[in-house]
Amino acid sequence: MKKTLWMALLAAALGAHAQQPQTPSADAQQAQKMAAVKKLYAAYARSNEPELDESLFSPDFRAALAHERKAAKKAGGAACLDYDFIIQGQDVDSAEVSRTLALELAADGRLKASFRNFDEPVTLHYVFACGDQGCLIDDIIEPEGSFKQGLRRCLQEQFPKVQP
Repeated sequence: MKKTLWMALLAAALGAHAQQPQTPSADAQQAQKMAAVKKLYAAYARSNEPELDESLFSPDFRAALAHERKAAKKAGGAACLDYDFIIQGQDVDSAEVSRTLALELAADGRLKASFRNFDEPVTLHYVFACGDQGCLIDDIIEPEGSFKQGLRRCLQEQFPKVQP
């Protein structure tokens, strides 16, 4: 009887442990971060105007982009985003971006992306939100600061009646 009870408790404990979501290891997170940013820029090798894969972004980042789209619809054109924030410009030299793209993981968990576009150097820092579902891009630090905060500030100032 004791042996049966012991086996039942052990099986229950192992079953409960197996059902717990596992946060990816640090190495897996680093690989996910690299893969996400590589996927963003790989789209430019196929098209000068690629469709943004929003599945690579956190829900909060996607909400900021959705708010922008809502404001742009109301404005009848661009709202606060009049440039491609991934390449930091309106036009892209896809071959140059692909050829010069360098990615580097930083100690603070960010990923630094450096490249040239029409011979202009660009450096961005990708910030990630990592959890049970992996790592998603949560912000992009541009030369002027946080892309997401700047976008929200602009929308609030320029389109106060458009709610997120």
